[in-house]
Amino acid sequence: MILKKVILFAIIALVGLLSVSRVSSYDSAKEPSVVTIDGKKGIKLTGFHPILKERPRLIAKPEDKARMQEAIASGNGGKKYQELAKKLAPYIEQHQKDPDYLMSRMPMHWGEGKHYTHFPAYPETEPVDWNSFDSPYNYEVPFQLKPYDLDASKRSGNAPVPTIRVGYHFDNIKTGAGNRTAWLNLGEIDAYCGELVYVGDQYVKDHKEYAPWTGHGVEQYLIKISRLASDAALLYFWTNEEKYAQFACDYLMQFTLAFYFQDPFNKINTTERFISRTAFNGMDINSSYLRVYANIYDLCYDYLQENEKHYLSGDFYPHREGEVDKVALWKEMKDKKISDVIDQTFYKFAYEIMDMVLVGSLDALNNHCIWSQQSADFFLAIENDTLRAKGMDVIVYSDELCKERMAVWGRPTCFGSLPINKQVEYGFSDEGYWTESTTYLPIATGRVIGLLKTLDRHGYNLWEQNTAALKSFWAPFRLMYPNRHLAAYGDAYNVSQKKSGIGNMYQLAVKNNLPEAEDLKYKVKWAIDNGFSKPLSQEEMKELPESSGIELPRTDLIKYVPLYLQRNNALDKENGLMATMYCGNYTHCQPEGISMELYGKGFKPVPHVGYTVFGSKLHKEYQNRTGSKNTVIPGNLPLTHDDMMSGKYDLQLYAMEPMPNKQAVSESMSFIETSLPYGGKQRRNIALIRTSETTGFYVDIFRSSNPESNEYRLHSIGNNFSVFNGKTALSYVDDPGHRDEKLGDHFLKDRKMFDGKLTENLQAIFNFRDEENNRVLEFNVHMLGREEYKVCTATGEPRTAADKPFNEMRSPALFVDIEGEAWKRPFISVYETAEKEESNIRSIKRLVDDGPFVAVEVNDASGKYTVMSSDSPELHNSCEGWHFQGTYAVIKEGEDSMEVYLGKGKSLGNDKLKITSKNGEEISASLRIYKNKVEIYSTHNCELELNGKKHKIKAKVKSAI
Repeated sequence: MILKKVILFAIIALVGLLSVSRVSSYDSAKEPSVVTIDGKKGIKLTGFHPILKERPRLIAKPEDKARMQEAIASGNGGKKYQELAKKLAPYIEQHQKDPDYLMSRMPMHWGEGKHYTHFPAYPETEPVDWNSFDSPYNYEVPFQLKPYDLDASKRSGNAPVPTIRVGYHFDNIKTGAGNRTAWLNLGEIDAYCGELVYVGDQYVKDHKEYAPWTGHGVEQYLIKISRLASDAALLYFWTNEEKYAQFACDYLMQFTLAFYFQDPFNKINTTERFISRTAFNGMDINSSYLRVYANIYDLCYDYLQENEKHYLSGDFYPHREGEVDKVALWKEMKDKKISDVIDQTFYKFAYEIMDMVLVGSLDALNNHCIWSQQSADFFLAIENDTLRAKGMDVIVYSDELCKERMAVWGRPTCFGSLPINKQVEYGFSDEGYWTESTTYLPIATGRVIGLLKTLDRHGYNLWEQNTAALKSFWAPFRLMYPNRHLAAYGDAYNVSQKKSGIGNMYQLAVKNNLPEAEDLKYKVKWAIDNGFSKPLSQEEMKELPESSGIELPRTDLIKYVPLYLQRNNALDKENGLMATMYCGNYTHCQPEGISMELYGKGFKPVPHVGYTVFGSKLHKEYQNRTGSKNTVIPGNLPLTHDDMMSGKYDLQLYAMEPMPNKQAVSESMSFIETSLPYGGKQRRNIALIRTSETTGFYVDIFRSSNPESNEYRLHSIGNNFSVFNGKTALSYVDDPGHRDEKLGDHFLKDRKMFDGKLTENLQAIFNFRDEENNRVLEFNVHMLGREEYKVCTATGEPRTAADKPFNEMRSPALFVDIEGEAWKRPFISVYETAEKEESNIRSIKRLVDDGPFVAVEVNDASGKYTVMSSDSPELHNSCEGWHFQGTYAVIKEGEDSMEVYLGKGKSLGNDKLKITSKNGEEISASLRIYKNKVEIYSTHNCELELNGKKHKIKAKVKSAI
């Protein structure tokens, strides 16, 4: 029988049950606990641990049960119940007729004499081919045994019951078709599956073969079974129908007795680390599927007590003859209570997760959130006060486990993932950002908050020490595009930010008398006013201010990436503008160069590449390679993950106006310039220029010093695109290049190369349809041309960080290559998104020849813009009668208005007006002339000379002349 997908309602129901204020009753003492551990009396733990007055309850509240039963009887809650019961019905029916059908398909060590309990790791430092190793089978695809993989030939021990399968290798492996394995439905794999499991291929639909068990495979099949069992436990809790309890408890006890007898995966080489990647006992525990066993125990507690001997004697096992040694099992279990067995198993399982993974693994922070939550749930389900307190001491208070490993290794362990306070300290930045890519930001934040709520419900109030977690619900808004999606970087796809739990964070802050409540009430008001949060209760709304007074900043810096952004009309989906630049060293980063995203007319016409299945060929060989980014590649040199982790390629700020959270000098202009030592030195200046309430454009000046070559790459979206030499469409031949696997070019298709010289400016038009508004938009790229440019086009893999539907469509790409340096010959481009054939940009023109100073004229429907950029603020530059000393400046000349924008510099002027800084310092200033008015605003004291008259201008005061 083919298993269906996870039942969403059950998950929602469990989450709802977890939202209650308290689950169990505790004593009220607050002194550190004294417990008896390992026969030693009076051991004092680090902090207070509440003593239960009743059996532990995670989610099984009697009042919830009564309420749901009443709802089912009245019909008010019957629909939800009926939906869940209907979905589970075929599995329950099958289990009653043939319980062995699915139970024999759990990933176990099957076979008489093969219920292994000890699992040594391969101890060598060099990998060996499986065929050269004493493996238990012959595998058709070449595969290497690596350090920390299971040394299958040295497995030992034999439990009286089947033990949980330990994967030979943690990660997924390639099939004979060359791709990652796809795990099939339970009904498609063999009963009593041996060393090989039947698998598919992620990309070749009909490909099937036998492959070795991996940790990822064990996880996938346990997820399928454990979630069905969890749903059944919930139905039993609501209905008292024993058919549901039997289904749930049969799988719970097969899991529990297996782990009761088996040892954890062998700890090896403790001078380095305990275990590779996120594997525990050969399983991938990246999903929170394991914690449902603690929930099943909670929901079916009474049924298990009533059927204690049935389960401890092994009578529930339906397996083939010889699979369960009931005599040996009962010899071990006859003097035990079922709660003792489950307590010991849960404790061993959860403590080993902490010891081997939370301390022993150097893996991603988001994974540690999952493991901490899973460990806490298992500990909190334990009835024995001593075991529960010892485990929770590590989760809540003590860092002794980390210190022990530090003493052995002589260096800090992982990210300080224990206790929870350390996880928050190391996982969140001071600004409340979870320090990974945006895909993981909402996931990990929810997990940490969820763990803190769980601890709170069970007598541990830790909010005051972990207020950084409360800030995390505001942080995503700073990364938000006007269409309510988050900026993407690293391993991130398109993440929506349409709703927020910030209201709940405010309520927690108020409830716990935290000083953060004062700041949060303004942010909650902003979130409610802008539709991101539901209104609070009437009484709570009275405590909020009438106005939040908050506006998203015009520019921002997300330090941990680092990422720099600028925006204008932050919440206007149709007319807002926003641009980002990013490259850096953080968990789940990618080798990016100075990459960018751009926004216009409700879409990102220049999206980040995103990512697909983590560790897949597409991810490793395309999305994680520099060629897939919107950047300039110097000398055909790829960046690597090792490069990024060195910290050498963290993007540095060269200049910015306005600075984050500072007053902008201009309502319509801003810019950011960054630098990176990639292939020599690189600097990128992206300016945002608003031309009206509904229009605007970006100017991109990219300098790169590599003496060999430099290639500009832009990956866009669209149904089709055209490229022109001036107004003449380019003629193409097949492109023999762009096949460098180091850059990911082997994933490109439709490669074409312009077969002539670029005698005029280059224009590329990417057309894409806005289905929601039934219109066609176009993204225009205007680049100052050079005869030396080699122009190529191609299509790349779909960019999963793009807006729908373009995240599933191949991405049109433009490549412009020049031999030699591009520092004095920078790539200068102007970008605009508009409705088809309604572009406001008429032309662009080079005003200054090659050199350290460049200038471009942009003729727009709103006027003429002269954009100037210098690679040194010490140079004195002239252009079209204007004199400039500084980094960046723009002069806008409209029909009835003018703006002189000194983005950053010491002076800017002509024979009629001049802005000059005091004492030779760099300043930012904007002078506007309109309707016979003259206004100026400056970041510093400066001097304005206008029509021969000098005026002293005070800093940060809008002055009318």
